[in-house]
Amino acid sequence: MRRFQFLPVGKSLSLIVVIFVCIVASLLLLNNLRSQILSAVRAYVSGEGFYSKGQKDAVNYLVRYARSHAEADYEQYVTAMAIPSGDREARIELDKPEPDMAVVYRGFIAAHNHPEDIDNMAKLFRHFRHVRYLSKAIDTWAQGDARVEQLRQLGNELHSSIVSGQSDPARIDRMLDQVSTLNEQLTDLEDEFSRTLGEGNRWLEHLLLQGTYAVTALLLVTGILVSWMILRQVRNADEALRRSEERYRSLVAITTSVIWTTDAAGKFAGPQLAWQAYTGQAWERHADDGWVNALHPDDRGHVRALWTLAVAEGTIFRAEGRIFHAGSSQYRYFVAHSVPLLNPDGSVREWIGTLTDIDERKRTEEALHQASREKDNFLAMLAHELRNPLSPLRSAVHVLRRRDSTDPHMQRVHEMIERQVGHMTRLLDDLLDVSRVARGKISLRTEVVDLAQLVRVTGEDYRAPLETAGLTFSITISDGPMWVLGDPTRLSQALGNLLHNAGKFTNPGDQILVTLTTAADGRTAVLRVRDTGIGIAPQSLNGIFETFSQADLKTERGHGGLGLGLALVKGLVELHDGTVTASSPGPGKGSAFTIQLPLQPAPAQLPPLGTTAPAKPTPRRVLVIDDNRDVGESLRYLLESDGHDVTVTYTGPAGVEAARRLRPEVVLCDIGLPGNMDGFQVAHVMRDDPILRCTYLIALTGYVHDEGQRRARIAGFDTYLIKPVDPIVLDRVLASLSTAS
Repeated sequence: MRRFQFLPVGKSLSLIVVIFVCIVASLLLLNNLRSQILSAVRAYVSGEGFYSKGQKDAVNYLVRYARSHAEADYEQYVTAMAIPSGDREARIELDKPEPDMAVVYRGFIAAHNHPEDIDNMAKLFRHFRHVRYLSKAIDTWAQGDARVEQLRQLGNELHSSIVSGQSDPARIDRMLDQVSTLNEQLTDLEDEFSRTLGEGNRWLEHLLLQGTYAVTALLLVTGILVSWMILRQVRNADEALRRSEERYRSLVAITTSVIWTTDAAGKFAGPQLAWQAYTGQAWERHADDGWVNALHPDDRGHVRALWTLAVAEGTIFRAEGRIFHAGSSQYRYFVAHSVPLLNPDGSVREWIGTLTDIDERKRTEEALHQASREKDNFLAMLAHELRNPLSPLRSAVHVLRRRDSTDPHMQRVHEMIERQVGHMTRLLDDLLDVSRVARGKISLRTEVVDLAQLVRVTGEDYRAPLETAGLTFSITISDGPMWVLGDPTRLSQALGNLLHNAGKFTNPGDQILVTLTTAADGRTAVLRVRDTGIGIAPQSLNGIFETFSQADLKTERGHGGLGLGLALVKGLVELHDGTVTASSPGPGKGSAFTIQLPLQPAPAQLPPLGTTAPAKPTPRRVLVIDDNRDVGESLRYLLESDGHDVTVTYTGPAGVEAARRLRPEVVLCDIGLPGNMDGFQVAHVMRDDPILRCTYLIALTGYVHDEGQRRARIAGFDTYLIKPVDPIVLDRVLASLSTAS
């Protein structure tokens, strides 16, 4: 001690610290060696248990085999013998000057030793082979292995004699006597092995414990010396701590994570420098429950509740929220994680956690969500703007077909225009429906539906265009109804998309076959659409139901489309708790799409069949309100061709004024009218006017979403039609009005 006084304080402290570190390292190495040796000894003792059980199982199965001659008993004997045989293989290899560790691993693994113990077992064998207790144990092990080898030879001999059919009962009895003798000898050797290892383990623990005491004593003396030297540096400690805190604050300022610890009850155990640096809360403020005040007021309740629950149940804690950041003087988003550290008895000792700044990520996510919302709004607006020019086209071609019904050339032109308008409408519907399915915005109007009837009706709707394209179309349905719980419109849409898809990819002269059966389990309806068309390449099958997927872009036919139809089928079927799959033998060999839906019990009251054709609409006084003049005029021509008296206006106020003056029986009003009065407001005004209260109001819109339909109902509209208005659908609506009146 006096000698250190002649050295500078810093050098003296450094020298003592070096000595201290060396002693601690020695203690750690000694403890590590002790841990490895004791672990290996325990592994050998455990292995001896497997060895003993394997040997005894082998004897039992061999005796049973001698009596039963059952090959299964012999196989069980062979399996049991693999354990002592594996130990023998490992021991023989370890006795070599340069053992092959792969062989050692194989042997010990076969003997059911844990893979993580094998390294320590091999080291103990190699480095302490000649230590008294281990040497004696290994010699005992070798004697046991010799007996095991004799047992194996007896087993082989017994098996050979039985398999050959030349077994002699007297000879078998003699062999079983030998087996019994070997069993007793092995039992004695196994007991001796365990006893020797136990004595060696106690001797080794005593030796290592004495060494640990010696090093610990040296560590204690050094610790006292270090403490004395540290006390001489007390005056500099506060300054060093202050500088350390400043460095810590700087580190926290540039990092995104804060580490914190608490005691078992979850109250900080001491000052949290990282927390203090991040939030600016001193220890006096974040002690106990004060840390909650660093959170955003809106987040304090749920974060505290999650933390309280985690502490009470001893489970992993995770929470997101906003926390005050002292560096930027604003609340930033964070995610907190904490895990409990357990005592040997399973109780919580303490908690360690992290607080990770995810503000940039959250703001990026919000930006992405905003972009997604803007995308959805854009799609809705795009659909609206594209539907407006389609409306007059559809209405105009319908009128022209009536006037030019005798000219076959004009009929083909009309059919071509109608087909392309229908194609464009279908693309718009698929684009919007796929987006709504992906966002979970489609709500099903479920009822118990006869799937057999729905398939018949939908199939017949598609028969004419498919057969016109030169395809053979057939529908095969099992007898009787098949009841499923679903939305008839959406189920029909899913089947229609499959038929439309089959029609695109099947050449004239080929076939499209629709079958509906019940699965073998009796609980599932199986709807299959097969074709003999161009087929699907194997590499395309996996992604066939993905959005914008088009499996056949290199064929000579231009099929068009956006690759949305099958994605929509998948989404709609899964909304009905069903599945859809695709299969194909390959290009040129056709394809098949299979929908499976859960069946339901038959309803107590069967729904009406609805086979009566709709009546022809009675001529009405009709008012059309639409700011798109082409839409309005085309609807005028369409309705006038059916004998209706039609007036067209182009703004909300003009429409209300015309309605009060003309008192129309039916009003078709565009929802997206410009100015201060949109379609919803027009409906409100008319429903509040006693003169117009009973007028039948039909909403027209290019926006397809459930919210728009809900608002239309609330505003007072009687029904809701999507642009471009299908003349047949419009006729049905007006015909139903005629029937109702």
